[in-house]
Amino acid sequence: MSDDLEHERERLLGERRAARAEMRDIDARAEAARTALATAVDIRAAAAEAEAAAAELLDNLTRQRAEARTRDKTALAGLRALPAPRRTDATDEDSPVLRRLARDHRPVRVPVDEQLG
Repeated sequence: MSDDLEHERERLLGERRAARAEMRDIDARAEAARTALATAVDIRAAAAEAEAAAAELLDNLTRQRAEARTRDKTALAGLRALPAPRRTDATDEDSPVLRRLARDHRPVRVPVDEQLG
């Protein structure tokens, strides 16, 4: 009978070792799950911060664009109110009258030997 008791004792000790190994494995996986959960929470918080920052930036850029558009319209209205500018750097080619005269009165080509006499 003592062999039976010893055998039962060995079996129960083996079962206990297996159960404890399984618990350690479960604990390790649970710790990994807790870490993953904490990381997900951190990521979610960082994403919320990034979203808020991007929304604020977009609002600022939209406002800045509206201000620039207003300045553009104001400047354009001011330009339209001014008299048309006169060109001070105009050349003969720029004047329609001078172009027409140049077209109508083209110089006559005289051979070189006739020019020399």
